[in-house]
Amino acid sequence: MRATLIKDHTLAMKDRVESGARVRTWDPVFRELFDGHAKVKLEVVLTEKGVSIVETSDDPETLRLLKSHSAGVTDMVREGGRASAARDGSRLGFS
Repeated sequence: MRATLIKDHTLAMKDRVESGARVRTWDPVFRELFDGHAKVKLEVVLTEKGVSIVETSDDPETLRLLKSHSAGVTDMVREGGRASAARDGSRLGFS
C-alpha cells in the first residue's frame, strides 16, 4: 500500500514540476525550484518497493536547490511526514 502511495505521489509531483504547477509556495526552495522548473531534469523509475528518483540540472543554482529538496525528503523519511513537512527548505541554507 505505501509503495503505491509513494509511486502515485512521485509521478504526480513529476508532472507538476514539468508543467510548473506550484506547490508549497510558502517554502523558498520550492518557490525557486518552480520558478526555474524548466532547468530541472527529473527521472522516475518505479521499483517493487517504491521509486528511484534522479533529479539533475545543468544550472548550478538549480542543482543547489535540488540538493536542498533531497535533504528535506531525507528528513521526512527519517522523522515522518508531519514532523518535517511544516519546515521550509531555507533551514538548510539553500534559500
